[in-house]
Amino acid sequence: MAVTGLATAQQMAQEWVRSETDLNEVAKTLGYLTAQKDGREFFAFLTIVVNEGRVVIRSGKTLDYYREIRRVCEKYLKPYQDKPAEMAQILGWAVRLMRYYKVEPALAAPKAPPLKPKLEEARLPTPITGPKPTRIQEVRRGMVLQGRVVRIQPYGAFVDIGVGRDGLVHISELREGYVRDVTEVLAVGQEVTVWVKEVDMAKGRIGLSMKGVEQGSKA
Repeated sequence: MAVTGLATAQQMAQEWVRSETDLNEVAKTLGYLTAQKDGREFFAFLTIVVNEGRVVIRSGKTLDYYREIRRVCEKYLKPYQDKPAEMAQILGWAVRLMRYYKVEPALAAPKAPPLKPKLEEARLPTPITGPKPTRIQEVRRGMVLQGRVVRIQPYGAFVDIGVGRDGLVHISELREGYVRDVTEVLAVGQEVTVWVKEVDMAKGRIGLSMKGVEQGSKA
């Protein structure tokens, strides 16, 4: 299965990169599959998000991502729906390969068009100084904060920064370079230094990064 599964993951990753599907959203679906461990329920979940997503998802672009995620998953993972562990492994490979192809587009399939690297600030911006925020409304992009890892998922780690809402450090923001597994870098209970990459007040989400800031040793 390993060779066939890896080749399948490669094809999935290439299709998602070509369609500019958001890597974070694909990683979220992997988290759902890993948690539920039911292949058929996984496809039902994708259908519900696509058909009823506007109730909870405000961005039409996000729904487009899930339409593409469902299309590719149904195309390649249907044969594995009774083997959820294999499904999760293939989807996990695809998520990692998407990140690789985004960094090195020239190594993707020959038919794939050239991809421009996503213009996200991976480096620490000019730090914002001032009182430590105590609620999400006080959090500003660029703030450097201390926090504690409270939960780890395949796609990243949730960090308590003391504002009543945990922030997410995506696996791609743990450090410079490729990270295979979040637990290679972090452990639950570990104290970390992060900077605020983005704040979405409407959805109550805080995006954090550990790139460009010094860290202590892993607990």
